[in-house]
Amino acid sequence: MRLVQLIYCSRVASGVHGTAITSIVDVSRINNARDGVTGALCFNANFFLQCLEGERAAVNEAYHRILRDPRHEGALLLRYTEVPKRQFGDWSMGYLSSQAMTPELLLQYGSNDLFDPEDLGADAALDFLLELKSRAIRLRQPA
Repeated sequence: MRLVQLIYCSRVASGVHGTAITSIVDVSRINNARDGVTGALCFNANFFLQCLEGERAAVNEAYHRILRDPRHEGALLLRYTEVPKRQFGDWSMGYLSSQAMTPELLLQYGSNDLFDPEDLGADAALDFLLELKSRAIRLRQPA
């Protein structure tokens, strides 16, 4: 089985708030665990940034579900590549809190201190997610 890693960003559709985001994380965990997909999601009021990892067909299907989801607008594919191993293998869907996105961290990876993943390249997006993972504040995983 060949593993792929997909990173995309999208804009949060107007009217989408915290409870809808919690729902996205909860449903993603169930779907991803079923399909062998792992990954991480971070967001603020304006943007989603997400990494999906797993077998090519499963990752493609997960991404196509996201593209059909009206809570996402203007999806932009930042990275799609084969990988030798998973970076987020212990998370069916890890939530990386925007609270960890300090101005200093944002300046390290972007052109300013605002979270705008459309500004990130493929490598910077991955490095940013990995740095957030190291500072992770996760939503409680189901038992």
